[in-house]
Amino acid sequence: KAVGATITGNYDRTSGLDQIFGEPALYGPASLFYMTGTVYVQIPKAGRLSFDLQRTKSTQEILSANDFRANLLTVRFTREF
Repeated sequence: KAVGATITGNYDRTSGLDQIFGEPALYGPASLFYMTGTVYVQIPKAGRLSFDLQRTKSTQEILSANDFRANLLTVRFTREF
């Protein structure tokens, strides 16, 4: 393969209730999403040039001051020897 792509991610949501006692959580229901997408080019006799885009987002229903979002673009070159 000379060119390829991969995508991985996860999404998690909590109800905001304690599992053991049933008490409401301090910050209420929360959700977390993160994803990584990679596009790569295999260069013969040189190596692999990859571009990674990572995104994440965390939200809380009651206390939205703790919410955050982040994006990260990484360019990397790897070589086998």
